[in-house]
Amino acid sequence: MKIILSGSGVRYPVHVGALKRLVETGKPIEAIAGVSGGAIVATAFASGFDWKHNDLEKLVLGTLPGENDLIDTRFWVIGKPYGRIKGRKFLKKFKTLFNRKFGSMLIPLHLVTVDLPANKHLIWNESNSPDADVALIVRASISIPVVFDYVPIPAKWHTETAHLTGTIPHVDGGVANNFPIDMFGDGKDVVGIKLVSTNETQRTKIDGFKSYVGAVIDTMVTATENEHIDSAIFARVLRVPTSISGLDFNITKKQAKMMIKEGYDYVDQAIKSGRLDI
Repeated sequence: MKIILSGSGVRYPVHVGALKRLVETGKPIEAIAGVSGGAIVATAFASGFDWKHNDLEKLVLGTLPGENDLIDTRFWVIGKPYGRIKGRKFLKKFKTLFNRKFGSMLIPLHLVTVDLPANKHLIWNESNSPDADVALIVRASISIPVVFDYVPIPAKWHTETAHLTGTIPHVDGGVANNFPIDMFGDGKDVVGIKLVSTNETQRTKIDGFKSYVGAVIDTMVTATENEHIDSAIFARVLRVPTSISGLDFNITKKQAKMMIKEGYDYVDQAIKSGRLDI
């Protein structure tokens, strides 16, 4: 089984619950991919975080932005590197959790970022970027434009850019490919976990900076998702609903645990009802 975890913003605890239920089926996970918030969970799983000791739940509770003082803001977005949140505290946290290269992951890991000068997404894995710093790539994959600083990544780390020198600015992979469900070829034996809002049919109310950025990002990622879903004709896609906003950086531990349960219960129901036959 190969797993794809969609972009999620701060809703990534849902992925933890969904992934836990998939692991309980006993079917081996041969590879895992993640974007943005999904990249955090995918990387933790590929790094060998132990289910029996609730390591993934501890990871979630230890990386909640507000609860763990990870938001380092600046007053002005104007000027390089263009973000409201610097992201240095996130990177420091990721380096304590994911001190690895892609070539040393316990199972194959695939992460997505966007190469801004090239106007396209890049997929990072052992094959094309074995020496890349996983923590820095995770940091780049969560870099929602304007909200976070972009991340300069050495060009030499990726085979597609190895002919260049210096660093390349990268941002959130979700901008160009929020749900890379077609990553593993025709999609056979692939399960994709895509997070959706419980009120996604309602029109977005634009009443501030956060809602404005959220609406812009949602519009961009929605435009790309259907194309990838249509390409993966055999994949099983589970659209897991949650009521939490993807940009609510002040979510509590109680809300995070609720989201973990949402993800677990949804996949559990899908398995028991036969909608997900694995």
